[in-house]
Amino acid sequence: MAHIVTTITIARAPAAVFEFVTTPSFWPSWHPSSESVAMSDGQAAEHPLRLGEQVREHIVASGLRDHVVWTVVEYDYPRRWVISGRAGSGASAILSYELQAHGTRTLFRRELDYKLRDNAGLGALDQFLIRWRAKHLARRTLLQLRALLERQ
Repeated sequence: MAHIVTTITIARAPAAVFEFVTTPSFWPSWHPSSESVAMSDGQAAEHPLRLGEQVREHIVASGLRDHVVWTVVEYDYPRRWVISGRAGSGASAILSYELQAHGTRTLFRRELDYKLRDNAGLGALDQFLIRWRAKHLARRTLLQLRALLERQ
């Protein structure tokens, strides 16, 4: 699996950051790959997801369209949140958020572990291009998140 870790400090309290980042309807506002998100029953995902809840996200990543079904596998408000995803293409991912108070700020840590479907060509492409693009996108994503939250 590829492993990408990104951190950023946000001038908001951990609870405010946690509630925002764990509410899927907000994802398209700060994550460039996220086109739309809905609960598994088609309803809007307008609340922080709790343990066992699922959402379906439509994404565009590295120029490819796909959908991912995410399931919350860990929920420790307001410190840690982990989701496990399976894409229509066969790829899988684990995404975790860790939040730590630093005075009036929050140290936000995002970890992404992903595995593309078993395919030798994709493995080579991941080593040389996809992973590089994913690292840069992760950094850009957190910069957009910070800008959005600090404007509020």
